[in-house]
Amino acid sequence: MASVQQHHRWLQGLIIAAGVTALASGAWATTYSAVNDFSIASNPNGVWSYIYTPFTPPTSPSVLLPTTVGSPGSLEGWEIVTGGETGNVIMNDSGTTQTYSTIVQPTNELNLGPGAEFSVGVAFTAPVAGLYSITGDFVELDTFATDHADVAIKVGGTGVYSDTLTSYGQDDPFDLLETLTLGESVHFFDVGGCGGITLCNGDAGLDVTITNGISSVPEPPTLALFGAALLGLGFIYRRRNVKIASIQ
Repeated sequence: MASVQQHHRWLQGLIIAAGVTALASGAWATTYSAVNDFSIASNPNGVWSYIYTPFTPPTSPSVLLPTTVGSPGSLEGWEIVTGGETGNVIMNDSGTTQTYSTIVQPTNELNLGPGAEFSVGVAFTAPVAGLYSITGDFVELDTFATDHADVAIKVGGTGVYSDTLTSYGQDDPFDLLETLTLGESVHFFDVGGCGGITLCNGDAGLDVTITNGISSVPEPPTLALFGAALLGLGFIYRRRNVKIASIQ
């Protein structure tokens, strides 16, 4: 007959197996922030890329923004200058709101600044396959009355969200759940061009957080393993108490 110590070892293995199953099923989430992760050290930057497309509205493939501007602790970013037009993705980590040209950019906010001939944006590439929560907002940063910002989100080349920001300070939140394959991209765009979707290419702020492994409810196999472990523990301790009582 198995000893109490042997039962304990068996239950320990069962509980470890349940933990491994929970980990594999995504019970522990990983979060990525376009603002907190921003860097001018490299492009791509981990799961993030800073991109532009020379068409309106945005179409694949996108091209990496080639040149850095600014420095950490102030306004810093990536840009393209072509045909007399400048497009950029600018991060404000100065600690204070920055005003330049007709743009008012809060601290800890990305600015997507498109050109008349191209759109600009930020891309996230899934490091693993799974279900992803995509939350954040676009906000109009341009105070010039006719510079409206046309914003869009595409997953694997398919549009899943679009809107037009028509006045300074207009905030447009989004909250999406998307199943991504390994290496699949999510693109966040400010659409360039004049006379395109609306009037002209206004600058849009972007703040986005992406989380994978978001399931907070354990899968049925995990629940079964934990349940078996708990029942086993209860049985062993009941036997142990009965044995102690008989000795006394």
